[in-house]
Amino acid sequence: MTDPYAFYLPEDPEYTVVDSALDSVRFLLHVSERDANGHLMCRSIDAMSDGSQPAYRGRMIDGVGYCADSVFATQVLVRLGRAIGRPELERAGFSYLEHALETGFFDQSGHPVVMYRDVESGAFLLNLEARPEYIDVGHVAKVASELLRVAPLDTDGERAARCRDIAVRTVDWILSVERTANGWFPRKCSPDGRVYPFAAEALDPVDLGLVEQRPDPIHDRSGAGTLAV
Repeated sequence: MTDPYAFYLPEDPEYTVVDSALDSVRFLLHVSERDANGHLMCRSIDAMSDGSQPAYRGRMIDGVGYCADSVFATQVLVRLGRAIGRPELERAGFSYLEHALETGFFDQSGHPVVMYRDVESGAFLLNLEARPEYIDVGHVAKVASELLRVAPLDTDGERAARCRDIAVRTVDWILSVERTANGWFPRKCSPDGRVYPFAAEALDPVDLGLVEQRPDPIHDRSGAGTLAV
């Protein structure tokens, strides 16, 4: 019989879950830096245990998407700071939000949210693969959802209003996206909102050369669609 507590760790009063959370925050701050306006940012979606930051497919990538979720970081840092009486964590959280709002992720023509940016070139990327053909519909919706969670926490009324406005524009965009034949939200869509039924990569996760387009078996039934709902 499988041990139901196989993954259980007993409480350690010498290293609590709060201690663990604070160590995670320290690591985040260690791998972060200040942008040109003095706001916190992280130039890579990945970091090694020693704090070094590798490029992803040759790019240093910053953003608000699911692999570089600075808006989610805002929410967590603000809530943690308020819960344990550490206002510096709250300030850090809103600093990441300021970076996201001022850098241009929400200011690109035709798209309420562009999830990533090549830090070195400044080019905005519709997806992690830097492909121009598609947008991850559900993950764009998740950014809007995080902005809605941040807004009630923000004492800066103008900034909170901007977060809500981006969320509303994102909802309008999602409602304009073409649905799949079964009525579900597409896993990916083209920049003009049409269903994109192909796999993200032609051959394997690190191949950047699109040799042939292969059908995506879950393009019309992806769990990411729940994020759009």
